[in-house]
Amino acid sequence: MPQGNFFAVGKPQFQSACELGLNSAILLLVMACGSSRNNMNTSWSAQAATRYAGISWRKAKIAIELLQEHKIVDKLTTGKHPRYSLNKPADPKDLIWLPNSLILPIDSGLAPIAKLRQTQCLELLRLFIELYTYQPLESRSYLLRTPEPSNFEKTIIRDLGRYSLCGFKKLFSTSSLNTSNPEQYMQTAATGGIYRLLEFIGLVESDVYLAEADTLTSELIHPVTFNETPNELIDAISNFKKEGYDYVIPIRKEILSATLINVWRLTHQPKTTRTVAEHDIYLENCKKFSTTYRQIHLEFKELCSTTD
Repeated sequence: MPQGNFFAVGKPQFQSACELGLNSAILLLVMACGSSRNNMNTSWSAQAATRYAGISWRKAKIAIELLQEHKIVDKLTTGKHPRYSLNKPADPKDLIWLPNSLILPIDSGLAPIAKLRQTQCLELLRLFIELYTYQPLESRSYLLRTPEPSNFEKTIIRDLGRYSLCGFKKLFSTSSLNTSNPEQYMQTAATGGIYRLLEFIGLVESDVYLAEADTLTSELIHPVTFNETPNELIDAISNFKKEGYDYVIPIRKEILSATLINVWRLTHQPKTTRTVAEHDIYLENCKKFSTTYRQIHLEFKELCSTTD
């Protein structure tokens, strides 16, 4: 049975399994989810793959045999309930840490691994699992950024002393996923729209953040819409709302290129005791900006009125 709420699989081993095909890659993940604390010994095999990933028992057996043939998995015992050993990389840094919820359904619906299998897109599965290589175990809400340009237009509305009151309008995106077109749906992962396809499946979610600039090297300042954003920050920002803008935020004048950007968050997260401190820092940062925005609004209440 799975230990804790996350498991690990070797990145080289997973890449090798992908070369053997979609079913073999999925079998390796399922078997790893059912492994012991050493992330090696497991009794999960074809039956577990049928139960959680929707692969027929016969096809699952073929996939396991391929994993054995290529020395990715070794059989320890035979019989009705065989046991296996999963090969691991020599360097622990080459492990990919994944949440059990990718394999085990949280409710009565399909598990994420089953949804990924149903797309029959090996590249989508490979790229999705690879996203977790950027997810530190100590981070509960690691955010992923893409090189796509910001789809917000910024306008400086008025001067507020050390701050500029900036309005943001969301621009129409021409690269959104068209789920009514089966051909585009299947090609999305190969054409740069992996995040949108994964969002459609429910494996990532999009949020809006205030950032220092529209570059990958800039720092994120604070969330604007995020499923864990404290209400006090949302309320503090809403004091500045104005007709014709999606968001209005006071920004320090020295942050010349500050803008809103879309970020992506994996909806299934490995949970460890090390995430507590990281989340406390996040909440403290939100509280700091909530206080600052309330002070600005009180100081410039007339100028910051919702009516011009």
